[in-house]
Amino acid sequence: MRTTIRYILFAAVLLITAVFGAGKTYSFLSDSESAVNPVTPGSNESVIVEEFPDSPPKDPKDNPVYDKTVQISAPQIGGYNVDCYIRARILYSNSDIGNAAVLEGTDAGWVKGSDEYYYYTGLISEGQMTAPLFTKVRLDSSKIPADVSGYIQDFRVSVYEESVQAGDSKDYKEAWSRFVPAAI
Repeated sequence: MRTTIRYILFAAVLLITAVFGAGKTYSFLSDSESAVNPVTPGSNESVIVEEFPDSPPKDPKDNPVYDKTVQISAPQIGGYNVDCYIRARILYSNSDIGNAAVLEGTDAGWVKGSDEYYYYTGLISEGQMTAPLFTKVRLDSSKIPADVSGYIQDFRVSVYEESVQAGDSKDYKEAWSRFVPAAI
């Protein structure tokens, strides 16, 4: 009989512990508070701004110069565009033009990296624009093979750009190295 009483007491203690423990566990898991989120969404947008007059194609043998001003802007979007660093790459419609094209009027704020990108060294904030990447494209006829000069009358110079958030980076090299190791 003594062992039966011990089992009953042991079971009662377990039952009481379970009842009180479950209530406290439930209250721990169901507690809630509300708070205002101080984080606002940000954006990292940039666009290419180009100015160039419509001019008829010129004979590549004459070393023509074409006006084409290229800058990159961080547009005004209601205070949500974060500070950023810019890089751009120049692409040509064919490699013969790429070999013969000489970019003129590049501002000192642009640095050409070993990866063929041009990096803007300054920080761009919302509503600001870079200095010109270039203002003219000149063809050097001495770099155009004679057998291809006939089909490069019409050519394109395209600009591809990217931006990266400045965050706590001290300069453009540090900012880009976080996303593209060994980029510069």
